Amino acid sequence: MHRLMRKFIILTIAMLAGIGAWAQSWSFTVPTEESQKMLDSVKYVVPDFVTGTIVFDNGEQYVGPINIYTLSQNIHYKNEDGQVMELTNNMDVSSVFIKGRTYLNSRFGYLEVLEAYGDIFMGEVKSVNLIAQAKEGAMGTTSMTTSIQTIDVIDGRHGGILDITPDKKIPYSYKKIPYVYKRGSFQKATKKFFLKNFGDKKGFIENYLQNNDVDFNNVDDVRKLFKAVIK
Repeated sequence: MHRLMRKFIILTIAMLAGIGAWAQSWSFTVPTEESQKMLDSVKYVVPDFVTGTIVFDNGEQYVGPINIYTLSQNIHYKNEDGQVMELTNNMDVSSVFIKGRTYLNSRFGYLEVLEAYGDIFMGEVKSVNLIAQAKEGAMGTTSMTTSIQTIDVIDGRHGGILDITPDKKIPYSYKKIPYVYKRGSFQKATKKFFLKNFGDKKGFIENYLQNNDVDFNNVDDVRKLFKAVIK
C-alpha cells in the first residue's frame, strides 16, 4: 500500500460508520467526501490503465491498456476509441500481468501474488462491495437499493461497464483478503494450511504462532508468517 493511501486510511478510520468482521475491512455505511475519495482510489487495482497482458486458459494472450475492477472482479480495458470496456469472457482468464504484478483468476476474485515458494503462492484479493440501503416505498414498505445515481452501459462487441456517477456519495465496504494457492486450488489462509504444506517446519510454525499474534484474516500478518516459514 502506498504511503499516501496508508496515511489517508489512518485519517479516515475515525469517520467510519462501522467496521466489518474482517481485520482489514473498511465499511462506510454513511458515505462522506473522504470515503468517496477512497472509493475512487480503490475501485481499480492500479491507479491508471496501463499496458498489461491477459492470459487465457487456452494460452491466447491480449496485450493492451487494462485494469481490474474491484467492484465486479472483472477486467476492464480501453478500446481503440479510448472507451473503457468490460471483458465478457472473464471466466476464461487464467492470469493477468500489470505493472510487474501478477494476478491469478479465482472464484474469490483476482488474487495478487505477494509471495511464492515452489508451487505455493500467497496473496490478497482487493474487493469493493456496494452496501444496500433501505428505501421507503408506498404504504410504508421498504426495499433494498444501492446508491448508484445513474448506470451508463457502454455497448460494444466485448460488453459494457457500469459507470458510477462520481458526484454521488456511495455506501460501500472495502476488503483486503488473504488467500493461498497450490496446484490449482485457492483457499483461505489458515494454520491448518501452513502445517499441512510446510510439514518439515511444523515446530517452527507452532513456535511462531505462540510468540506472534497472527490474524489469518490480515494480509500483513499472513505475509509475515509466510516469509518467515520460507526463509
